[in-house]
Amino acid sequence: MASLMWMTVEVLHVCLAAVITSQSVQRSFMIRSSILAWGLPTVIVTVTLAINYTNNYIRIEQV
Repeated sequence: MASLMWMTVEVLHVCLAAVITSQSVQRSFMIRSSILAWGLPTVIVTVTLAINYTNNYIRIEQV
C-alpha cells in the first residue's frame, strides 16, 4: 500500500515539475507528500487492525 502511495507521489511530482519550477513549492510538496504517502497507509492499517482484532492464540494446555 505504501508503494502504491509513493508511486502516486512520484507521478504528481513529475507532473508538477513539468509545470511549476519554484523551489519553495517543491519543498512543501515533499513534506506534504511524505505525510500522505506514509500516513494514509498507516491510518488504514491501524483502523483495519482495530476493527478486526481477534485473539487467535491458544495455549497447548487448551488443545
